[in-house]
Amino acid sequence: MNRRQGFIPVVIVGVSACTAAAAPIAIDNFSDVQSVDVPAGPIGTTGSDGIAAAGAIKGARYIAVTRNTVSGFDTTPVRVNQAPNLGMFTLASDPSASYDATVIWDGNTNGVVDPDASTVDLSSSGANSIIQFQYSTDVSGASLDLTMYDGDSSDTYSMPLANTNGVLVNFFIPFADFTGLDFAAITAAKLDIFGATNLDLRLDLVETDIPGPGSIALTAIAGLYGVRRRRG
Repeated sequence: MNRRQGFIPVVIVGVSACTAAAAPIAIDNFSDVQSVDVPAGPIGTTGSDGIAAAGAIKGARYIAVTRNTVSGFDTTPVRVNQAPNLGMFTLASDPSASYDATVIWDGNTNGVVDPDASTVDLSSSGANSIIQFQYSTDVSGASLDLTMYDGDSSDTYSMPLANTNGVLVNFFIPFADFTGLDFAAITAAKLDIFGATNLDLRLDLVETDIPGPGSIALTAIAGLYGVRRRRG
């Protein structure tokens, strides 16, 4: 396992999105409505839901959410494409609670990353070279891991989520920060979100694209702020 330690990506906060003409391919455009309830129970209680999702790669999305603090109450911390945050994934925590969430895109809804043999060309025949998304948070301390798979190989990009004071900001991850993966033959993707108490997280369109003039330098910066962990 190789790790490259980084820092909170404050430099990226508030920077404009990439503007060049591109051939974006959505990993998930969050157009398919979904809710995940965490039932009443002790710390560690998990709720999950899997659906067919036309807006996600391989046509399915599975989400699991685990309560890390405070026992007993029933809540719905995760919602997708629901007002007022249409076209977004949201994770909302109560003032005394935090949640972790896992999102799996592998063509099935069983909660295990076990993709079939079909592949997705996220590189758009070699044109695309970055993963980009928007996110907002209102507290510090949260982070995420994005793991990409091409058959038996996988690699994980980890990043802290800076407190953006509720403002959506852009983030870019170059394909080159995933070691040994063929983005023309991706079989699955997994997003792990590690929450913080009282966190309200919004995540907008996750897609691959061509880096424009405003993002070329930032893809290099992104490499400095993440922790890359090789797996598989």
